[in-house]
Amino acid sequence: VEQLEARLATLAGPANRDRRRRVQQRLKKLRDRADGKAASGSEAQSAVAATVPAATSTATDRASDSDQRVAIGEGAGRGRRQPPAAAATRAAADPKAARTARPRRPRRPERGSAPDVWWRAVSMAELRAHPAFVALPPAHRVLPATASDLRLYRQDSDQWWACHAGRISTSACAACLGVYEERSAKELGVPPSLRGHGKALDAHARLQAPLLADYALLRDAAGKVDSASADADDGHGAVWRSRPASSAGAVPFQREYVPRRSRRAEGGTPYRTVGQVRMAWGNAQEATSVLAAANYLWARNATVEEAGLQPLEALPESVLAALPPGLPPIGASPDAIVRWPDGSVEPFEAKNHAPFATCRAPQPCFEVRDPGPFDGVAVWHVPQLYLHMLCLGEACSSALFLSCSATKGANLFRLRRDTQLQGLVLKFVARFADRHGAGQPPPPPDHFWGCREYASLLEGLSRASREAVELVAHIPHAEIQRGPEAPLFL
Repeated sequence: VEQLEARLATLAGPANRDRRRRVQQRLKKLRDRADGKAASGSEAQSAVAATVPAATSTATDRASDSDQRVAIGEGAGRGRRQPPAAAATRAAADPKAARTARPRRPRRPERGSAPDVWWRAVSMAELRAHPAFVALPPAHRVLPATASDLRLYRQDSDQWWACHAGRISTSACAACLGVYEERSAKELGVPPSLRGHGKALDAHARLQAPLLADYALLRDAAGKVDSASADADDGHGAVWRSRPASSAGAVPFQREYVPRRSRRAEGGTPYRTVGQVRMAWGNAQEATSVLAAANYLWARNATVEEAGLQPLEALPESVLAALPPGLPPIGASPDAIVRWPDGSVEPFEAKNHAPFATCRAPQPCFEVRDPGPFDGVAVWHVPQLYLHMLCLGEACSSALFLSCSATKGANLFRLRRDTQLQGLVLKFVARFADRHGAGQPPPPPDHFWGCREYASLLEGLSRASREAVELVAHIPHAEIQRGPEAPLFL
């Protein structure tokens, strides 16, 4: 037991969640076994003997029988099903019977073949219509002249995608740093499902495309009204109703959400793997997570804005001159931007965790298993947050990160910016661009392993995940604004 407790103390952070659970289960079995041995000794016998004098009347017998069950339950182990008095007597006489008592089997999880990834989701078009949310204009109304104007393109527009050509985005930063490569991932505790060389090859391929320099191409495309822009302007403002004065304080929502139509039909895609389900869920539930954080932040006088691409070259020359040389074009697209009354600004990033897992039975193929929100910011998310903070300029010294579950609430964290770690991150991003940028060969596996200062980079990322993160708030499930109740499967 002592060895397992010592091992449990070393398994900190979200990357070790599965290991912690296994160690905790082994500890529980050992403790239950020890409690069972104690129950077979003098404690169980004295508990049974204490009930003998009470057998003089029916009423007294019932009362002592209840007391007997309580006393034996205390000696038989925490969380076990309590035996009746006769069974307790047999357990006292037979130590093996006390040790082999089993807890009640948990209820079988809900299962199905068609997960609804749009389950109770708020759409981005509906979020843009919220009176307190600062939305970006439709793409066809943006006429860019400088790099700063690229910030005005919505993330669901064709122009936003065009601005990524030849640019390292924040989501590719961890891949550039080799975080997902086998050796580094093992050192950092990255789950095996996320490891691989493919993400680094994708970052290399992105740098082979020419950077968009002629903004006239974006203006030419402005004449075509994309479907997302049209959807945003089709009268969705009616979904937000003012709350009556009598309901003030009842729920932490500024407006009542009344969806005009169900989005359940859009979740009918035939998914083959749970990975496909989780990817689709993360995209479909993004606006819901932004709204959950926004309701919390609005109550604290913050302004929440929609975010487009934040290009690094849009920062002042004085800021750019202080950065390491050789950086490739960089762009950040956080899920939202939070502005505070004191003038500070924070990028907001949300991660939505699908409540579905692969079913152990052959059919149906999915079942509901919601582990809840993460208890920290995973180390592989730290590089993305650092580039978010970089591209928002000197007024940004921290980033907000939301881990949102489907049925168990959300955790809102704040990551503090460390200029020394930022310098190391940018130094290796520049090294990646120099070795594997435009016209250069693709990176080999473990492309930075063994390089000078690389161990310091990995240790800095790990330390930031452990020590530079604070829990701002736990948002209960009841305080996450969603659509009407619905089943999780179609």
